[in-house]
Amino acid sequence: MKHFLILLLFVISVGSTAQIKNFEFKAAANSSFINSATKNLSPVSLRPVDPASGYTTYTTNLGSIKESYESNVGFEVTSSFQAWQFKNFFLRTGLGIQYLRFHKKITMENQVQNLIITPGIFPGTDFQMGYPYGVIVGGFNFRDWSSQSLPPQGQLFETNPNLGKTTALYLQIPVSIGRTFFSDKLIVAANLQAQFLTHATVVKEEYLYSGMTEYKDKSADGFSNTLFLIGVESAYKIVKPISISIAYNRSLTPIYDERSQVGGKTFFNNVSLGVNYSLGK
Repeated sequence: MKHFLILLLFVISVGSTAQIKNFEFKAAANSSFINSATKNLSPVSLRPVDPASGYTTYTTNLGSIKESYESNVGFEVTSSFQAWQFKNFFLRTGLGIQYLRFHKKITMENQVQNLIITPGIFPGTDFQMGYPYGVIVGGFNFRDWSSQSLPPQGQLFETNPNLGKTTALYLQIPVSIGRTFFSDKLIVAANLQAQFLTHATVVKEEYLYSGMTEYKDKSADGFSNTLFLIGVESAYKIVKPISISIAYNRSLTPIYDERSQVGGKTFFNNVSLGVNYSLGK
């Protein structure tokens, strides 16, 4: 929040002192493509609680956890102004919101299990009273960062197809430096953005006496609160106040904080197609 206030004051101060030549409003549809992430897990050996009860050792290779993402269409609304211009070059900044939608899925992969039996009863031998034979003392139930059980190999963690559906709303402050071509008809710019998470929802399940119940978690727990992005944008003026634009931005900051990166760091690549309306020159 502190960083957001500093940047907001900077935008306001620039806008109040600059010789503003152009206001622009942009509405766009976006889609975020997020990289899959896989984390290999170390093998685990399970032994009886009391070694005197047997000599059986159960070793399992937990394989890996894979996070994958399906993109959905979101939207973006931005208001910006041209704060500086020199010949065909310009500097633009402003304020906007970005709404992202995606579906996060988790799978367990490459699991291999081995049963190693050391002195004690071997398969096919007769049981003898008092002979060390080993006992089953429990098992593992692997869970993800949200405390929900992970499935056997190759199965999706989500039994409910809605689980993992995510929305995130960011307040963004873009800064662009670019150049105009063909009598200001074509604009090409490089972008730097700071985004601040204001709201997020994730579809999860909880167990009640009546059974499993779906709900939307609105705590935004596990998300990175601040993201930084770089990208490029191009706009072409159709008629004097209206232009169409296409933009690509990539996050430099992981979407989730360290404790929530189950499979590893994930970043989003955002593509948007929009319409710009200009006021002024």
